[in-house]
Amino acid sequence: MSIYYPIVRRTEIECQKMKIKHILVTGGAGYIGSTLSRRLLAGGYQVTVLDSLRSGGASLLETLGESHFNFIKGDIRDAKTIQEALKEIDVIVHLAAIVGQPACSNHPEEAYEVNQVATINLFNKATEMKIQKFIFASSCSNYGMLEGAVATEETQVEPTSIYASTKVASEKYLLDSKASSTRPTVLRLATAFGLSPKMRMDLLIHEFLRDAICKNQILVFGPEYWRPFVHVKDVARAIISCIESPLEKVSYQIFNVGGNQNNIRKMDLAKLITKYVPNTELKFIKTETDLRNYRVSFDKISKTFGYSITRTLDDGIAEVKQAIERGVIDPYDKNWYYNP
Repeated sequence: MSIYYPIVRRTEIECQKMKIKHILVTGGAGYIGSTLSRRLLAGGYQVTVLDSLRSGGASLLETLGESHFNFIKGDIRDAKTIQEALKEIDVIVHLAAIVGQPACSNHPEEAYEVNQVATINLFNKATEMKIQKFIFASSCSNYGMLEGAVATEETQVEPTSIYASTKVASEKYLLDSKASSTRPTVLRLATAFGLSPKMRMDLLIHEFLRDAICKNQILVFGPEYWRPFVHVKDVARAIISCIESPLEKVSYQIFNVGGNQNNIRKMDLAKLITKYVPNTELKFIKTETDLRNYRVSFDKISKTFGYSITRTLDDGIAEVKQAIERGVIDPYDKNWYYNP
């Protein structure tokens, strides 16, 4: 079972023919970033990763020796670090963030500084340096509580958390910057799942699976609430579609990233997991704290890029289950598999 993308080594002549672009991935040591960086290197791109390594740097070990890979350890809030990271960059993929409501609630000031202020500063510096594309990783959680409707990119956002509020504010700033020489694209990601070189166990599918395997029980808060999901490798594919598309196709556009078939109620997700972990007890609990209930349409990204997901919920559950049961993942290792 491999979770890595093979690194394809190309000759200098081949790289010149491809006109390789230099891509900066902020947060490139993280769950999505480490997957994306490998895929970009496999495609022949030159990649610079900027990451503070607050969760460690083991996910970078495979890529550090690659000739087209550069790593900068630093804080996205530091102006000198940003100046260094943006040298000779063509495209920025901005993933760096304090991710998720629990982490943002634990560090609200830092969440505001990293997720919102640093995003704006990075974009402004990119504009000053005339970098072509700025791809911003946002979240479908921005839609908040939707009763019955299916969210499209035109749906009014209703953030119900610090995390979503900082993402919405950043989106607005980027999309209002019509005079900018740097063209932004906003990707509202569904909740990710699946194996990554920097694995996370504090994602909903992984948490349910962990508790089923280790406790034979899943507590489902807000069982009727809907969530959309997307495999981490399909997130990487969507980002690369934006990188490789003409500016006029993606500039100032919002795309929901995921697949319509991966919209599911939390109670049905728990029941799906019991197919893989029989004799798991399900406890359904009403909640007034996690007020997010949204189904999402992914028609726009499909029509624009011909994009469709390649990994199902079943695929992700099966691969993560195998990793836990074989001892590859310690599902309770707070130092490595959970956001601090």
